Amino acid sequence: LIITCSPIPSHPSPIVLKTVINSFHKYAHELLKCHLVIVFDGLKIVPESKEASKLGHVSEVQRDNYEIFIDQTTSFLKENWGRESGERNTSSTQSPITIPPISKTINNTLDAMTVALSDNSSEDPILTCLKVSGPRLGQALAVREALKFVNTPYTFACQHDWRLNQHIDLRALLNMMDERMEMNYLGFISRRTQSYHSIVHGRGFPPALVEPQFVETIPLCRSYFWFDKNHIARTSFYKNAVFSGRFKFKRGDFIEDTMGHQMMNEIKEGGIEAWKKWGAFLYYP
Repeated sequence: LIITCSPIPSHPSPIVLKTVINSFHKYAHELLKCHLVIVFDGLKIVPESKEASKLGHVSEVQRDNYEIFIDQTTSFLKENWGRESGERNTSSTQSPITIPPISKTINNTLDAMTVALSDNSSEDPILTCLKVSGPRLGQALAVREALKFVNTPYTFACQHDWRLNQHIDLRALLNMMDERMEMNYLGFISRRTQSYHSIVHGRGFPPALVEPQFVETIPLCRSYFWFDKNHIARTSFYKNAVFSGRFKFKRGDFIEDTMGHQMMNEIKEGGIEAWKKWGAFLYYP
């Protein structure tokens, strides 16, 4: 489970992030058993009249509030995430951040704090908190850094302000993806994508509805775009395709705003055969 965070006006209050985590309790309890990798992105201090949260440009007051939020959230998660018995062992590292493929060092470092249970025979971590020092990386590079700490076959990616609003049977979805190796990405719809198959109809894309469905009780729709909002992806696809070096993500980029549009253009030009290379679907109840 990857959650990416950045400064927002409501900090130091954790209400936005807590709303997201509470939605896991309500709609996808299995997520609470996952290894959580949470990224606190960097920032740039600007005069108070020039703040822009989406760019990571904040005032000194907002910077201080963000630091309080990070400290309090890290302490809370360190003590509570996983809710399993056993002594919690913590380790910390610091490393430079580079941009592939030329591994050019940028003006950022990554502080990583990992928590594992002492009675966990596999020694798998239950929590990794990543704090970016220096200017904002942006969603794409933040996810890339988080993936370095992910060793599971699947990754659930979530932004700090995208809560769940309906029940998700994660076990059933992952079982389906285990059986259907052509599935690399499974997104969850929002209000704007509730009629996705109608939105793309007649715009040069193949039919979006999957017929017949792979599993009768799990409605699916093909996706011709990589939505950054809540989704499950094969970790190998993230590491070997999204972050292969083909897409030159820069500081501040979102995956959907860069690679997402390239994906959409490739599918519009190449049709269903081009889409098969992506294997992207939406859970479409």
